[in-house]
Amino acid sequence: MDKLDEGIAALKKLAGMYSPAVFLEAEVVSVDAQEYQADLKTDEGLVLYDCRLRALISGNKSLDILPKIGSRVLVSKLDEDEFFVVACDEIDSFKVTTGNTVVDIDTDGVGIQKGDESLKGILSSLVDEILKIYAPMNKPGFALIKQRINNLLK
Repeated sequence: MDKLDEGIAALKKLAGMYSPAVFLEAEVVSVDAQEYQADLKTDEGLVLYDCRLRALISGNKSLDILPKIGSRVLVSKLDEDEFFVVACDEIDSFKVTTGNTVVDIDTDGVGIQKGDESLKGILSSLVDEILKIYAPMNKPGFALIKQRINNLLK
């Protein structure tokens, strides 16, 4: 490649970097929950492999959303062959992490955890301690409350 071809290639790359963003609608074909990537199929039948589900590639976690397979998503083109899922109409899970605090929502329920403590664990311990004090008074009522906590929280 001579200097003129290199210059033309560099100008094309630079122009592509600052061109308007491209957005596509697509359907989720598969999801990799470990790598936070998804394979998508556009309405035109084009398959986009390994589309990012996290905006930035880093070891940090902040906002993690896993779209449901078969759901519709809006995808932004980041580079020539790199795409990022911007929005989805159905999700399987939603997780927010800040420091050692995690809020996790999926079909199993809601999990709220800070370090080794969880909201479910704290509320279950509270009900157990109340049962020790007021056991004869309304044990079935407290058992029902504990069951409701277990159904909601994970």
